[in-house]
Amino acid sequence: MTFDIKQIKTTKNVNQPPRTLVYGPHKVGKSSFASCAPAPIFIQTEDGLSAIEANAFPVAKSWQDVLDAVTSLYQDDHPYKTVVLDSADWAEQLAFAQVCGSHSEKNIEKVDKGYGKGYTYAADLFRELLDGLRALRDVKNMGVVILAHTEIRRFDDPTADAYDRYQVKLCKPIGKLIQEWSDVIGFAQTDVVTKIDKSSRDERTRAITTGARVLRLVGGPSFDAGNRYNLPASIPLVWADYQAALDAARK
Repeated sequence: MTFDIKQIKTTKNVNQPPRTLVYGPHKVGKSSFASCAPAPIFIQTEDGLSAIEANAFPVAKSWQDVLDAVTSLYQDDHPYKTVVLDSADWAEQLAFAQVCGSHSEKNIEKVDKGYGKGYTYAADLFRELLDGLRALRDVKNMGVVILAHTEIRRFDDPTADAYDRYQVKLCKPIGKLIQEWSDVIGFAQTDVVTKIDKSSRDERTRAITTGARVLRLVGGPSFDAGNRYNLPASIPLVWADYQAALDAARK
């Protein structure tokens, strides 16, 4: 294929729904947040919707189940406007099982004699899944929300001393792939403030929760986050607030 001047087009599409990754600790409200998206349909890889009224496929028992759900949404007529993968880290385990099964191994780290090849193969499966989700967005005009849990990992900062930070609970190849693919990466947490305790002989800094659940949309030293829309650094973990911030940024 040869490029020419006639193929140039404007890339910005303000009407296309965002691809959103939201990660955070257990029970912080990620699924509740996604359930308030426009006409959502959940692809479940874990049984976490028992307390939430939402439309969902049965809990996926295999990687093929996940792909079949995406295919059904692409091929069939339906009223849904947002597809929610809940969650990516449980889907990762299905991908690992798929890779291990196809290589007659029980451990992902031993696949194809090791050296991280098993994780690479699993990332290839996720690339196929993301292609399917992209098709739902491009052809069906569906928003995409991917939920994931978090874990604390050591971060080797090349410009400073190493420190611990919150990161997506996924192996490095898959986590990097999803984060690069997403338009918005949000870190969900219960808001915490620090207070200096002077009641004891030695002053101590204590963390106190305000009880408010927030979505961090701009990253910092302690967590990954970011977006392509110049969204606020932090908003309440409420879909209406997220949608309002998107609408304001797109204007």
